[in-house]
Amino acid sequence: MRIPVSCDCDEPELIGVSIEGTAWADEPEMRVSFQLKIDVGGTDYRIARLDWRPRQPHVNKLGPPELRGRACMASIHDFPENAALGLEEMQLKNLPVAKPIDPEPSDFDALLRQLRDTFRLDNAIEIPVPPWSPQLF
Repeated sequence: MRIPVSCDCDEPELIGVSIEGTAWADEPEMRVSFQLKIDVGGTDYRIARLDWRPRQPHVNKLGPPELRGRACMASIHDFPENAALGLEEMQLKNLPVAKPIDPEPSDFDALLRQLRDTFRLDNAIEIPVPPWSPQLF
């Protein structure tokens, strides 16, 4: 079960910008993602993403030579590197270029501080810890 977290920005210059977070209920402290989106004419465009402890490392197949082939477990899919591929590639391949976050956030609170600093969201640290419930099997 996914646990979505959404936040719409209400600053006049940021109307249409939102952050969407996803965590998996049965995987505590793993598989957390925060995605920055913008609404243009009723269509949502993903423009950046922060991933933390996915099941498998992200490996860049595209992007600048210094990032190709790099694997990372905590990553920022930043706008400039992905926008360079063009809007269609950026959206179809779900922001395929990532940079590692180093050091990797040690826990959910550290992840929220990273989110605050990366996306300049002052109140990011107020996002509640997801209601994780690990499964026995």
